[in-house]
Amino acid sequence: MSLHERLRAMAARVCSAPTMERLIDPVLTDVQIDHADAMAQGRVWRGRWIRMVGYLAFLKVIGLLGCERTVRGWSADDGQVFARTVRLSAAGFVVTALLVVAPVAQGGFP
Repeated sequence: MSLHERLRAMAARVCSAPTMERLIDPVLTDVQIDHADAMAQGRVWRGRWIRMVGYLAFLKVIGLLGCERTVRGWSADDGQVFARTVRLSAAGFVVTALLVVAPVAQGGFP
């Protein structure tokens, strides 16, 4: 059984038929077709890159589906707490990035 078939079987265990048809199958089919095209052109590394990025896209879709299912059961208060956490995390990321980049922008590090 190929990795493509294993991933599809794994997704079929946790996803409904409409989800499989609308989200999972298109991602896996695109990976399979693009990989085959690259290999037919003799572009082995391009084919490997397509396969890797495609399977990461598959994992992203599965992760987003899991998040959606989790969030769907939240109360309004839970959603507000989550939104506040995301805003604070984003602000912390921006401040940290600026602190790291500022010395370089001023010619501090050679």
